[in-house]
Amino acid sequence: MFGRKNMPKVDPSVLQKATLDDVLKALKTLRKLGPMGMNMVKKLPMMKNLPAGALDAKKLKSFESALEALTDEERRTGKVSKDRIKEIAKPNGLKDRELKAIFEMFKSMKSNAGGR
Repeated sequence: MFGRKNMPKVDPSVLQKATLDDVLKALKTLRKLGPMGMNMVKKLPMMKNLPAGALDAKKLKSFESALEALTDEERRTGKVSKDRIKEIAKPNGLKDRELKAIFEMFKSMKSNAGGR
């Protein structure tokens, strides 16, 4: 198991260059882990801000679909308006706040790495 001391270090420049396409790839990978892997992922500190149930397989698929509905520009920049969030969330079975949480987590990750 990884402890804080043995956690792999991530180069901040990698996080600064991350896009929502990277988040989409990560969600697809998470879904492939299955229930046992998901339970381990839920315990990671960075996952504590996600809405309850955000990491179940059905919800992950909804997040994937929502991110796929974004334009290339939105996925590249991470800038998505409130109206656009509403437009994308409902048809994908998500609440606005659930989808907004993904964008906020992404922005937080980038800002903590020194990005914008």
